[in-house]
Amino acid sequence: MNKGKLYCKLIVIGILIVSSMAGLSTSYQIECFDPEIITGPYTQNVNNKSIVILWETNVPTSENWVEFGETTSYGFIEYGDKNVTHHEITICPDFTNGHYRVVSDAVVSTDLEFQLASQCYIDKEFTCTLFGDSRGVWDNWNNATKVANAINNERPDFAIHLGDMVNNGTIEAEWTKWLDLMKPLMQNTTVFGVMGNHEKNGDRYFEIFSHPNNEKWYSFDYGPCHFTILDQYEYWNVLSPQYRWLIQDLANTKQPFKIVCFHEPIFCSEGEGHKPRINFRTIWEPIFNNYNVTLVFQSHNHNYQRSYPINGITYLVSGGGGGPLYQPGNSGYINTSIMAYQYCLLHVSLETHEITITSKGINGEL
Repeated sequence: MNKGKLYCKLIVIGILIVSSMAGLSTSYQIECFDPEIITGPYTQNVNNKSIVILWETNVPTSENWVEFGETTSYGFIEYGDKNVTHHEITICPDFTNGHYRVVSDAVVSTDLEFQLASQCYIDKEFTCTLFGDSRGVWDNWNNATKVANAINNERPDFAIHLGDMVNNGTIEAEWTKWLDLMKPLMQNTTVFGVMGNHEKNGDRYFEIFSHPNNEKWYSFDYGPCHFTILDQYEYWNVLSPQYRWLIQDLANTKQPFKIVCFHEPIFCSEGEGHKPRINFRTIWEPIFNNYNVTLVFQSHNHNYQRSYPINGITYLVSGGGGGPLYQPGNSGYINTSIMAYQYCLLHVSLETHEITITSKGINGEL
């Protein structure tokens, strides 16, 4: 990277007590360093017309922008805020894919590529990966890295993480580890997030992701699919804003496929994992049934499960993202289950109007 401005800070390195009457004698040193990009850049909040470019610097930088274009010659510039370390810039290209790089006080990132959701109308198809429960503290992020790398090798058009990226969302060091292992995937595609119980509503979650609506519950369209993301850790009952929003969201969409994602499953077998959340099922399932939801993706249990259609809706658990695995139990409404590190690959054909879902392991096995 090119070097930018030189930043210096004054550090107190010692305090000498001369005498009880004479007061204090303090020594200092000056530490100087160059600004650096320490997070990203990567893309967020993609839709048919725009995409967010997000990155962070180690110090506040006064001049920040994104250069983008159809080739590495770029040709377009969008400027961001001054004197900040967290940078989010929305670009609105009139082409569906291209190149970008970010600049902060003359520190220049490598070239990266972006793709708008509208590219799927040209390709007549798209692929999305869904997975949850990275939670890699227990094995030094070994299996979480393997899952993220396997997903990256799929080159999906976008991905959805179904929650529990980290073990404790209030510990910044865990987010740093997660960002390190996710960097290849996040720089090759756009990753959307779902709030899990282990995120603990930590501030870092909302810095890493840039979601629509209030960033806790939100929705977006991609081709013929409408994705609705719910937050189980904010008010969700019949008197809550989220409940009213959910009804309006599903009622107003014109997309033929409606896919809902949240963290803790309302249909799953128990086994070594968690029990199904009957309280959420009581409130949410009638809404899903009433508005003809197609698929529901959940995680929380560290395994893969797929239900038989329940009132026409298939419920899936994709929680094999890297956390310690759970042996699934038996349930009359579960068609298939397996204890494995895995992810779901959702392929949508705009020509045949069909969705195909494949669950794959870290070595490519079905």
